[in-house]
Formats: sequence, C-alpha cells, structure tokens
Amino acid sequence: MTNPNDRRAGPTSRITRGALLVALGAILGAAASRLAPEASPDFSAALFAAEGFAGAGSAQGGGEPEYEFLTFRRNIWVVHKPSARIQFFMFPEDEEQQLVRSRVLQIDAAAFPPELTRFQLSERNLTNFLWVLNPTTGKAQYVRAGRDGVLEASAIENLTKQE
Repeated sequence: MTNPNDRRAGPTSRITRGALLVALGAILGAAASRLAPEASPDFSAALFAAEGFAGAGSAQGGGEPEYEFLTFRRNIWVVHKPSARIQFFMFPEDEEQQLVRSRVLQIDAAAFPPELTRFQLSERNLTNFLWVLNPTTGKAQYVRAGRDGVLEASAIENLTKQE
C-alpha cells in the first residue's frame, strides 16, 4: 500500500512544473502574436470630445502622422497636428471612476505653425504640463491640465537670445 504523502510533489518538482508552464505560455504567446493581425497605430477623431472635432476624420496611413500622443502615468495628451488642437484625458484608477476629458484647446497657429511645433511633457516635477515649442522662432508656451478638465494656457514667451 502506498502512502499518499509519498506522491506529493517536492519543491524541485513544483519548480520544474512552473518552468514548463512559463515556457509553454511563452511559446503560445509567440505563436499567437505571429498569427494576430498587426494592430493599427492610428486612432480616429472619436478620441476627442465632439465639440471640436466633428468631421475631423481619422488618422491617415502613410506620410506624417496626424496625431501625437504624450503619456504620463494614467494621463494622456492627444495632439491633432494639422488643426493644432489638444485635449487631455485622465484615466480612472478603478471601475467606479470615469474617464475625465478636458475641453479642446486651440493652439495659436500663427505662433506655433503645426509643421514646426514640438510638444513635450514636463515630467520632472510630476505635474500635468504640456510644453508647446517652436524651435525655429524660439517661442514657448505651456498648457496645464486641471483635475476638473479645464486647460489653462500660459502667455506665449519668446525665448530667443536677447543681445
């Protein structure tokens, strides 16, 4: 008669089974990723609130991308480059909260032409600041996102060297 305790898996056996399961998962994951169609990096204008982007169309394949996405923690800034419009999204921490959308903010196209403008997040001080920069003219502006979905833009500053 065999003792049931003799059939229990020892620590080595458990590690071996765990390693085999991990290896099997990796193999299945690699196979599935090759079979799955590649995800499109393009997002439609539906990401933006309806107030400012009705009829804006979706991102075009090929050529210069229409949208720029800047992420910080659970937040994302979405920039529609051709129209120089930005919107901020704050994703919820749990299922009870809702996605917070800011209003759409129009960037001054005279100071920041879409083809010359660069966008950069201010991550060092852990705040929701988006810098709008024109490296050709030296103009800069920041946009701050409030918790209530309001976007506040600073004055446009000329940062070129003064002689």
